[in-house]
Amino acid sequence: DSLAPVSEWAQGFRADVAPHVTDARALARKLQPPRPLVLIVEDDAFAARLIGKALEQQPYDLEFAVDAPGVLALLRRRHPAVILMDINLPGMDGLSLTEWLKASPTLAYIPVMMLTGEAKRETIERSKAAGAAGFIVKPFTREVLLDRLSQVVR
Repeated sequence: DSLAPVSEWAQGFRADVAPHVTDARALARKLQPPRPLVLIVEDDAFAARLIGKALEQQPYDLEFAVDAPGVLALLRRRHPAVILMDINLPGMDGLSLTEWLKASPTLAYIPVMMLTGEAKRETIERSKAAGAAGFIVKPFTREVLLDRLSQVVR
């Protein structure tokens, strides 16, 4: 077969080059600037999936938590660019958790956007008083979510 030497050479070439291609891809990933982390605090699995789906094609890394202990565990490892915080959470509600975060010298700088189905004036005022950077009323559109996020993640 006249192509056998070429085929052998190609296999040898692939074997020699493949590790370098893998190394180059790993290096390229390391050199890319980190993407802003969005922490989504939502105890409703369906709502969390919808938010994640709305953000999956955006230049953000996403982490999820369902309650205050989950948020605190994550904040020991990473510091998000923004927290999307549901108000109605099991245990400590989102407003109390936001107040606690804003009282922490090491975490107060993280903007918190409140997510709620309650558009009452009292809820909005309590959110502002807790230190929230913004307020998103459920249900919301993808465009509203992206617009509000872009306002706080620069």
